[in-house]
Amino acid sequence: MRGLHFQIPPFAQDKLVRVLRGSILDVAVDLRRWSPTFGRHVSAVISAREGNQILVPVGFAQGFCTLEPDTEVFYKVSAPYSPPHDRDMAWNYGELGIDWPVAPGDAVLAAKDRLLPAFADLPDCFPADRRSFHSLPRSVPFDHGISCDEDHHHRRRRFHRIGRLPVRPGEHGRLDRLPGQDDLCRAPRYAQPHRDGDRAVFEQVDIYDRAELDRVFAEHQPDAVMHLAAESPVDRSIEGAGVFIQTNVVGTYHLREAARQNWSALSDERRAVFRFHHVSTDEVYGSLSPDGLFTEETACAPTSPYSASKASADHLALAWHHTHGLPVVVSNCSNNYGPFHFPEKLIPLMIINALEGKPLPVYGTGENVRDWLFVEDHAAALWRILTAGRVGEKYNVGGNADRSNLQVIHGICDTLDEMLPAARPRRTLITHVTDRPGHDLRYAIDASKIRRE
Repeated sequence: MRGLHFQIPPFAQDKLVRVLRGSILDVAVDLRRWSPTFGRHVSAVISAREGNQILVPVGFAQGFCTLEPDTEVFYKVSAPYSPPHDRDMAWNYGELGIDWPVAPGDAVLAAKDRLLPAFADLPDCFPADRRSFHSLPRSVPFDHGISCDEDHHHRRRRFHRIGRLPVRPGEHGRLDRLPGQDDLCRAPRYAQPHRDGDRAVFEQVDIYDRAELDRVFAEHQPDAVMHLAAESPVDRSIEGAGVFIQTNVVGTYHLREAARQNWSALSDERRAVFRFHHVSTDEVYGSLSPDGLFTEETACAPTSPYSASKASADHLALAWHHTHGLPVVVSNCSNNYGPFHFPEKLIPLMIINALEGKPLPVYGTGENVRDWLFVEDHAAALWRILTAGRVGEKYNVGGNADRSNLQVIHGICDTLDEMLPAARPRRTLITHVTDRPGHDLRYAIDASKIRRE
């Protein structure tokens, strides 16, 4: 049994809880006196078999009880552990009504969890005028912080030691060692190198710096490159397109040239297995009518500076294959969602705002349709394309889950109302705002090629 713990500002934490082995009953108690759910708790069974996880936001105490004798729990937190700011409360305080699966006398507790203050005796640690300290982590320190799919692909690889990888050490030559690079332009707080034994090495490199790119290739001698980094999203490209052109077009050129030079110097055997996987978006295809699907043969028709920069990068990738012979594969995915999603994106933004009772801004009528793809599924597809895709080909990756923005937001509101009832339905927070320029009406992916091959 681990008692109910939390940290107070300025080291208050958002905490992601997952289980690497076994299972737990995880419990979170709302300590925010200004919240309509103050003093209430939520509980969930988290298990390695299910692969589920729970995000405990700032202002909640969290604890768990193991349900199996051999259990390992993993935390990811948005602020470092700070003993002076660490606080605890009694896990078995009766008025909380927590249905623990163990009797108080049978619980195995750490010494610090045996004599803790009751919930009723806690001071007000999260006053209403400090709501602003609720902040989800904007990235994670061991991989790209640009977007959900980039984070998750690298995370799956890094967690090989707990069986999340489809390969074993030593297979596919140097693919069992991961040199990852990022300039951390949107994650400066994590701008420091890190290593995961000899399985992963992080390089903080500016994609415009050709000399540094050449150094990385020379030092690590990769058998494959996955180009996931990109400036996004559309809204920022409308406000200032220059950095999108520099990163997504010029940066792609530099990376492609560095890869070509490295590939050209390889032995015949290594040249034959080398791959450059360029990862892109369905937005390069433009907007669909109410019917039809994007296929790999759909002509590019980008309508925003962001999608135009990504379409340019796609063309460069295939041009380097056809002109220079660089073994390139390209993939175009639909909207990703899932754990570690950047908070400015639609789904996490709506969840955070709805939990905090803030307006839920919806562009125009909210009828714009997107296909939604779970990030774990995208990560699995990226690995298949890299290792089994045909050189010179494009592959669309979609989730067959077309939803209008309004449908997505309604689903979020209704789910939160069921889990954490508020004073009024959260749908009433929906606020229609002026549509953004060039807002594509509909995207939908035909992913039959990747399923077929």
